[in-house]
Formats: sequence, C-alpha cells, structure tokens
Amino acid sequence: MASRGSTTLATVRFALEDSFGVSEASPTWRYPHCTRLSITPDHQPIQPRHFTGDVFLRTPQPGVHTAPGTFDFNVGPENFSWFLAAIFNANLSSANPTTGVYQHTMKPGINVRTFEGQGYQTNGEWWAHGGYIRSATFGLDVNSFLTCSLDTAFQYAGALTDGQVPTNPSLSVLDNFSFIGGSAERDDGAVTDMDSFSLRIEKNFIEFPRFGLQYAGDVVPGKQEVTWEIGMSPATLVEMRRFLGDDTDTGQQNLSERFDNLKLEWTFQTAQYADDPAVVYPYQLKFTAYTSVYGTWNIDWGSDSELMRNRVPVLVRYNSGQTTDLEAYLVNTLSGAAMIA
Repeated sequence: MASRGSTTLATVRFALEDSFGVSEASPTWRYPHCTRLSITPDHQPIQPRHFTGDVFLRTPQPGVHTAPGTFDFNVGPENFSWFLAAIFNANLSSANPTTGVYQHTMKPGINVRTFEGQGYQTNGEWWAHGGYIRSATFGLDVNSFLTCSLDTAFQYAGALTDGQVPTNPSLSVLDNFSFIGGSAERDDGAVTDMDSFSLRIEKNFIEFPRFGLQYAGDVVPGKQEVTWEIGMSPATLVEMRRFLGDDTDTGQQNLSERFDNLKLEWTFQTAQYADDPAVVYPYQLKFTAYTSVYGTWNIDWGSDSELMRNRVPVLVRYNSGQTTDLEAYLVNTLSGAAMIA
C-alpha cells in the first residue's frame, strides 16, 4: 500500500527567478518558517459544443492554466527578509553602519520580482513557476508571533522529479518577531493603548495573457492599496476626535470638513544578538505609514465586565514628503545583495 502524505514530513522552499517563469541557473533556495500552504492548479478545459445528433459532449481541449496559492508564515529577522523585498518590489536601499549590521529601507516600487516554489511531501514533490505576490496580510495579537499570509499566483504548477527537495533543510534559528518586544508610536509619540493590528498590502498586479500560451506571459503592477486595522483600548476620546477631524478639540465636537491625518509606526525586536560578541544590536523590523486616516470608528461593548475596545480600519495613502505610502525598515545580518539575490 502506498504511503499517505503527512504534513509532519512536508518541506517547502522558494527561490527568485531570472525572469517571469524562468529559473535562475543556480537558484538560491530559501526555507522560511511556513505554517500553512494551499496551491490550486486550475487547467480550464475549452468545451466543444455543436450539433452531433446525440446527447454526448466531446473531448475538451486544454485552456488557460492558473495556479493561485496562499501561504502563511511566521516572520523573523532573516527567514522572511527576501519576501519583504518581494512585497516591496525590490525597491530597497541598504546601509552597513558597523561590522555585521545591515539596515534595509524598503518602499513600494514598480519592479516585479517573481519566484518559484517547490514542495516535498511523502507522496511526491511539486514545482510552481512564475510566482508573484498579489497581497500580503501581516497580523499580530496578544501573545502571538508576527505572521504574514501571502495571496500569490503562479504562472503554472506541475510535478517535480522526486528527490530534488531536501527533506531536512537548514532553517533559521533566530527568534521570530512576537508581541513581546514590540512598540507602537503615533505621531512620533509613544502609544500604549494599541495592542494588535492587521496590515494588508494589495499589489493589484495585472496579468498579461500572451497569445499562443496556456498561461500568463507577463504581469505588470497596478495601483497599490494599503489598509491598517488597529486594535486598541483607548483611555480618552482623542482617537475618536481624530476620526471626527480634530484631535485638539476638547468640547462638543461634530464632523470636520477635513480628515485628521496621523502617522503610525510599529516596531518589533528580538532578544537575540549577532554571533559576533563585538556587535551588540537587536534584530528589528519597523512598519511606518506616514499619511493615515480613520475611515470608520466602531463602538463595541461586548460585555459589561471588560475593557472597552475598538478595532478601527485605517486608510493609508501616499505621502509626498516621504514619496511613499508605507515603509519597512529591517535590521539583520544580511547584506543588501543577499536580500534580493
């Protein structure tokens, strides 16, 4: 009897491509901390329908092939760094202020870096080509890791010769970012009433179907959309006044004719340090939205014996002074070239 495929013995890995759907000559394979994956290859048949004198449909021909997928990851200083660069379209600048320390600043750009993925499970191996990130959702709650769920699409997916994917890969041993060791700021001031968030980046890529191919021949970037949902237990009405349009007001307040813009900043650190004892710094990841507005304000009392909590959606938009809508800042031991190689 053939063995069944247990997720206990599964492995997944990813590598950048030379061009859309074309592997690099010597790919650099990465093994992120993946907790869940789902890929659904879909080969739509083209159905012939015509008068035949009977009630039977004839054999279809192959149509367009697609392979959408979703992946969930725990986010750490180096196990997810390349995906961060891919989410921000490899628009990355890096500094090396001291030995072993690299500081990476990422803003959304118009370049598209595609990737391939391979997976091993006990009943076989698969290979997906021409992958790109359609959306990324970062999430964090009390007593949890920072996670990211990627909604992806691949040009096509198929079977791989068994024995290609290592069954015991070398994974990053660095701690993942978590609720512990994090801080939140608003308007460059410390904020203590924000305890969870969900940050969603919609890339809105446009697929370009090429005549004569069974799959997409290219993808081009669309307009990016960023939404940031914040969980908080505010001690005052300042945040609601921001929603109304003026956080400086203290009296009775109605809707203003203008939005009250705010800057949001979430920082994550780990307690680990570089292997070199002469280098002392924390690994760090920071998201900054420079122009944000509260679009709605929920007043939700779930019980008469709990904190009053709000979970407020925030619209993030382009800031001309910073030439971006969202910025990611990462400190680790990887050079800028290693981040996008």
